[in-house]
Amino acid sequence: MLHPTLHAFGTDGFLIRFGEDLTQDANTAAITCAEQLQDHCGTWAIEITSALISVLVRFNPSEISPQEAERALSQFIDAIDTKSLETTQGRRFSIPCCFDPEHAPDMQDFCTALNMSRSQVIDTLTSCSVSVLTLGFAPGQPYLGLLPEAFFTPRRSAITPQVPKGALVSAVQQLIIYAANNPTGWYHIGQTPVTCFEPKATPPNMFRAGDVLTFHACSASELKQYEAQLSPFEVVHGA
Repeated sequence: MLHPTLHAFGTDGFLIRFGEDLTQDANTAAITCAEQLQDHCGTWAIEITSALISVLVRFNPSEISPQEAERALSQFIDAIDTKSLETTQGRRFSIPCCFDPEHAPDMQDFCTALNMSRSQVIDTLTSCSVSVLTLGFAPGQPYLGLLPEAFFTPRRSAITPQVPKGALVSAVQQLIIYAANNPTGWYHIGQTPVTCFEPKATPPNMFRAGDVLTFHACSASELKQYEAQLSPFEVVHGA
């Protein structure tokens, strides 16, 4: 059973934590807690955001004092039904991904680090479901997991100067779909046609915490077709 704890966070915020280590249960609890707080808090809460195992609540000092905000959140924690934190209602997506060498330049190093064959890695990635644990590093960028324990590997010792938008990367038992061209210390093991962030859209993020993703392999030519056909945010639902 997970028991949340309350901690001060700067001068205008509080952090509700669900332990010290990342687990699927702790992540689910944080996501669901954030959803429940949206209904519980009044206009004094100007930001409620879940992270991997915690929820940040920022308050408006002109509407509520730190003492009052702490008291309100403490009462929420004391009254919370921890059973209600065990599940979250996320949307489901099926994502095409190309694992061909030209689009997965770090796949061989990744397989070596895991002591697995390329086919074993791809079979696992396309047969399991992963949850959006949180968004971060870049706008709309999803951290996905958790992968099986056998997939735990540290990040690479060297930084790749840039991977393209839509790159699928992996390390520390997680996956990321890159929202923009950016450097990475993670293994670049595939390429998707997905747009994670579109600033002109409402909302601008493709994914949200709690969504569930599965991947299906596609060829390099199919990837080009997807990239030409898919408009921002258009992916396959109902996996």
